[in-house]
Amino acid sequence: MNQEDTRKKKDTTYLKASITESILLSCLNGSLFADIDTRLQAVMPSSELILREYLQHLVNNSFISYHRIKKIYLVEPRGLELLYMIYTQRNLTSQNYADLVIKIG
Repeated sequence: MNQEDTRKKKDTTYLKASITESILLSCLNGSLFADIDTRLQAVMPSSELILREYLQHLVNNSFISYHRIKKIYLVEPRGLELLYMIYTQRNLTSQNYADLVIKIG
């Protein structure tokens, strides 16, 4: 395995579809961190640290953006595409929705 293959492996991230979907839906009209956290807690109890990690991955991969002045997160066109893919996979697969994972990177 060469150095480039090693770098590619490190850049791959796996996100749970249920958490990602909740975040994307929260960001459709723009949301504060606290609003996203509240919505996520209703879907799946998780820590603030996990939410911050997900937000970081989603911002870094242009699925959502952060508006620093208003302190809100907004879904981007790429995020809408991801949301559509989640819905499609959720309807096509017989797998438990909680087990669906998204590979990013």
